[in-house]
Amino acid sequence: MTTKELYEQAVYQYCEQFCDLMWDDSTVYDIDDWVSNDIGGIICIADYWFNFSTIKEVVDKGIDRDIVFEWYDYSLDGGNINLHNYWKGVRDEDINKLG
Repeated sequence: MTTKELYEQAVYQYCEQFCDLMWDDSTVYDIDDWVSNDIGGIICIADYWFNFSTIKEVVDKGIDRDIVFEWYDYSLDGGNINLHNYWKGVRDEDINKLG
């Protein structure tokens, strides 16, 4: 197996695990839904858009689905806190106190 094939296989496994965590169903993941067929870039899963680094972080750290979807909505509303910090409890009011 080539390095590229190994990488793609790992990406697919991460996405399946991610879907099991978020929806209890890995079948919502379609390997053909990567933007521009860039496996490991950005993907649409169940009408949500995620970059692979987010998927990997959620799986590796076991971030709760409620936090992920809360952060996702927050980001759509213009929020600037990344998932890692949001998961750790950082919120806009914390940033405003600094500034």
